[in-house]
Amino acid sequence: MNISRYHFIVGLVLLLAACREMPKVAEAAAPDTTKTLARIPIEKKELTDSIADDSLNYANYYIIVADTGLSYPKLNLQMKRLAKALRMQIDTLGRYYNEKENLISLPKSSEDEIYAGEYYPRRIPSESLSLEYLNYYSDKARQKTIALFTGMYAEPKRADSALTAVKQINPQAFKLYSKVYIGCMH
Repeated sequence: MNISRYHFIVGLVLLLAACREMPKVAEAAAPDTTKTLARIPIEKKELTDSIADDSLNYANYYIIVADTGLSYPKLNLQMKRLAKALRMQIDTLGRYYNEKENLISLPKSSEDEIYAGEYYPRRIPSESLSLEYLNYYSDKARQKTIALFTGMYAEPKRADSALTAVKQINPQAFKLYSKVYIGCMH
């Protein structure tokens, strides 16, 4: 037998012998985790980091709602009148009202395969009018309640100014403070 083959066999035997003994050593050295885990301090930084990361997916906005209801055609007509009176743009976000399904939705032919044929909410502040499902923005709203948005604002002063202008035309208008999900929806 040549020397390199001899060294290989000896090394293999030593390795196998060491592997057999390691579990015994590891078992003896392993701490009792049922007692020590309770004593391990959790760093506050770890907890706040995970909370902070989640908060990056949400934004607090002030939403001006001119009116609410269950009738899309009625609110759509009201939205067009308000657009003229307030000289504001309407932003449908590419959505339309699917009468058959009674749903504000993106077209089924939309490039967005996940939300094609489904409701996709307004999530970015803007001074434009749109029709939205109110329950996305308020836990107190019933399913299918439609809200006529006249703006979504990050600053309360701008929202208050917008509310004053809308109330001159629609006295029932109100300001809604909402925590809106702005993270990835795909």
